[in-house]
Amino acid sequence: MPTNKESGFFMKCTPIDEDKYAHINNDRLILYVVNYLEENNVEPTFEKIVIAAYRLFPKRFSLLGFPEHPDAKTVYYPVMHCSYKKKGWLSGNLQSAFHLTSKGKDVLNEVLSALSRKTPVSKILPNLPPRKHRYFLDLLENSIAFKKYNAGRANDISEMEIRIMLRTRGDTPSEVLKQNLMKYFEYANIADRPKLVEFLEYVIKSPKWSHLFR
Repeated sequence: MPTNKESGFFMKCTPIDEDKYAHINNDRLILYVVNYLEENNVEPTFEKIVIAAYRLFPKRFSLLGFPEHPDAKTVYYPVMHCSYKKKGWLSGNLQSAFHLTSKGKDVLNEVLSALSRKTPVSKILPNLPPRKHRYFLDLLENSIAFKKYNAGRANDISEMEIRIMLRTRGDTPSEVLKQNLMKYFEYANIADRPKLVEFLEYVIKSPKWSHLFR
């Protein structure tokens, strides 16, 4: 839990202009958050990353339907992505704290430059994603669930359509559903497909689907 001093620090965190980070994905924003905490001598535990991410980027890390509250789930996924061995931008774990690796610091420098407008955002976007990523993202984009969401009919999406979108069946365990959702989320971030990221964030945040991923 934050100390009294840290609570005062979080209250003073000023939100960053949304236009500056609109095209920077959540993984990269989390690197900024971790660095921000370290620079201010606040240990980057997961809970503190959640608070800081919401204070700095409220539009990106708020609870769906309740913008006055942070959403830990939306922070959890990019933190985990950045900690994957293959990516290696963060070290640490949920029980202790997270810290930038040398690889993460290189990416952070690009993010800082983009936020300060010294480097166009397009310069820090990842290279064309692998064919496997594009294949699965194209399947996601052509799913009934996404098409309904994209047409403004999110309320019409059925549970089975979510399961089919995640390439699972009615009896598939929640752990598999969660793994597939995280993998889609990772691919969409890497490929910089903001509409798909937005849709997956909706699925993650929506209380309508929370029982699927317990």
